[in-house]
Amino acid sequence: MKYIFVLLLLLKFSGVTSQNLKFRVEVNYSDARNGYGYFDGLGIKLKPFKITNGYGAFEGESLKRYDIPFAKIYFSKKPSEVTYYNFNINALQNPVIEFLVDSSFITILRTYNRKVITRIAGGKLNKDFNTYLEEENAISNRLDSLQKESDPLLNNQLMYTFINRDNHPNYFIQTHPSSLLSLYYLNRLFPTPNLNIYTIDSLFSALDSSIKYSTYGIKIKRKVDSLKEDNKKRINNKILIGFSDFEKNNEKHFNLNELLSGLVLLEFGASWCSPCKRKELELSDNYDRIIENKIQLISVSIDNDKLKWLADIKSHKTKWLQLHDINGSNSEIMKLLRVFTIPFNLLLYNNKILGSNLTVHQLMNKQFLNSLIENSQ
Repeated sequence: MKYIFVLLLLLKFSGVTSQNLKFRVEVNYSDARNGYGYFDGLGIKLKPFKITNGYGAFEGESLKRYDIPFAKIYFSKKPSEVTYYNFNINALQNPVIEFLVDSSFITILRTYNRKVITRIAGGKLNKDFNTYLEEENAISNRLDSLQKESDPLLNNQLMYTFINRDNHPNYFIQTHPSSLLSLYYLNRLFPTPNLNIYTIDSLFSALDSSIKYSTYGIKIKRKVDSLKEDNKKRINNKILIGFSDFEKNNEKHFNLNELLSGLVLLEFGASWCSPCKRKELELSDNYDRIIENKIQLISVSIDNDKLKWLADIKSHKTKWLQLHDINGSNSEIMKLLRVFTIPFNLLLYNNKILGSNLTVHQLMNKQFLNSLIENSQ
């Protein structure tokens, strides 16, 4: 019975579009524009259709199955030499419409006021996508409002709004465990150079069984397992020894190994890195809960200019140790681990690396930390 149940789930969620699905998309622009729309997606490359007084319709046919059937509509006033390059250059003036071909009939309303708003009517995927867009617009509106204020007391709110924007896909995945769209946003996390595989694995594990056992879900699971194995070979259980190219204020060649006993978080950043500042704020606000788990925090700057690092730590005082990598962006540790972007962190236990790019939530989770230590033995 178990295998029959799984088979039924696979059949039900193996993809939203079936072969030879015929569909119609109607689009309405509130500014009553005239020109040409270009449908792009599902194997159809920039197929034109006319738009008159803001209205246009496109009819197409999907000739293959797609896990997440995203499509786009571009707009041009003239049908001359249309290319992806031209559209990408003009994307700010004429924002692309994104939607999903999840039913045979889809309507799109694009309104222009102070903000560009898109509403899509179709199947369940488009309903979920509307929710995602609404959440994104709310964050964007909040950012615009805060950035117009000059009150320095709002700086922390501004920083946290940036954090919310960066974490929005993760939030959507957590709050929509039964949506195939969650798999799409989960999959978009994979190209990240310094991937936090623990976060992706936990997000995937929390999805509904119907989503995890879909064809797309099985593909994602294979990528997760492969990356976890690669992460173990590349980072986990390596021992950091002999690294003395650090300085503490003016104390050069500070030996990092003197500090690496017990649980230690090395947080790599730089004075010019805005995401690093947001991460530092998040660590600072949760510092007391983090150290309850007996984690020692150490920030490591890869600034090439030492004076900028000194000015930065003076203006942003923290409760934990601040070090500077003498090699700057040519950091030996980062080269060893093939790390290419910041912010980036390493969690160590007695000099042995347990994991990389852990979230603040994970650093506060004692059960999670204990499982990392047990798996490293």
